[in-house]
Amino acid sequence: MFAKPLLRDARFKKSKFRNSKSKSSRSESFISESFISESSISESSISKSSEFKQVVLKSPGRTGQLRVQPVSRVEAFEFDRAVNLYTKSYRGQTISKTSECYALLKFCFLESWFGYNRSITLKELAARANRPTSKASRLMTKGVAEGRYIASPEGRYLPSFGIAQDVAKWLQASQIPFSLTAGNFCIQVDVSYFRFAINYLLVQQQHTENLGATAHVLMLQLIKRELIHGLKSTATDLSAALKISKSTVSDTLHLLIEKGYVITEADTHDDRRIMLWLNLSEAHSKGLDELLRVFFARNE
Repeated sequence: MFAKPLLRDARFKKSKFRNSKSKSSRSESFISESFISESSISESSISKSSEFKQVVLKSPGRTGQLRVQPVSRVEAFEFDRAVNLYTKSYRGQTISKTSECYALLKFCFLESWFGYNRSITLKELAARANRPTSKASRLMTKGVAEGRYIASPEGRYLPSFGIAQDVAKWLQASQIPFSLTAGNFCIQVDVSYFRFAINYLLVQQQHTENLGATAHVLMLQLIKRELIHGLKSTATDLSAALKISKSTVSDTLHLLIEKGYVITEADTHDDRRIMLWLNLSEAHSKGLDELLRVFFARNE
C-alpha cells in the first residue's frame, strides 16, 4: 500500500502513498522542593510552550475521530509530563531494550508499587498487562537476576533500590511531583501517569502488530507534537526530542511507514524536508481519543 521510502544521508526521501487505511504510617512524608506541585502550574510557568492549534492541521494523514479541539496550556503541560515520563522510562530500559511486552509489564509493575505502594504477583502482573503469566515470569526472573527487582518468599515482587532511584530521576526530569515516606522509604506519585502509559500500550497492542517498544515511543511523540501541540515533525525532530540516534529513528520510521501508521510529505516551503504524519484507522483513533479523554478528565 505504501511505497518503501529510501534513505540518503539519514534523510527521508518522499514516498508515494494512498490515504486508505490509519502512588504511611508515619507523618514524615514530604514533597521535594525541586518538583512542581499541581497548584503551582500557571500560565507563566509554561509561557515558553508552543502555541496550541486553533484549527485542525491540514495533514495528508488520517486520524479519524481523534481529539482535534484546542487543549488548554495546563492540559498540554500535563500531557507533556506523561509523555516525558514514558520516554525516560523507555530510555531507561535495561532488561529488554526493544520489547513492547517488557515495556508494558514494567509500567504495570511501576504502577503497583509507586502508584499504590503494593507489591505484585506474577498472576496480577500478567492480568494487568493482558499478557501470559509465562511472559511475565520470564522477564521478572531475568530482572531479579540482574538486580532490578526483588522476589519475596511469598512470590511477590518489589523494586530494587536502583529502580527506585531511577524512577525518582525520571519523575524529577519530567517535572512530576512526588512524595517520599521516610518510614517505608517509598516514593508516592499520582498513579495516573503510569496508568496513561499502560493504557496507551494496551490501545497500541489492540490496533498494531509487532512494532516493538521504539515504534510506540515514536508514535507517542507524534501524537504529542501533531495532535496536542499542532507541530509538524521530521525524523530529525523526533531524534532530537527523544534523544535516540538518527539511524534508529530512520529504521523505525521505515517500519511505521511500511505498515501504514505514518505517511510522509515533502514540506511545501522546502522539499528537502520530509514531514511525518499519523495515519490511523478509525478504530485506532477512537481508542486513542478515549485514552486522551480519560487522561484529561482525571482531575475534573
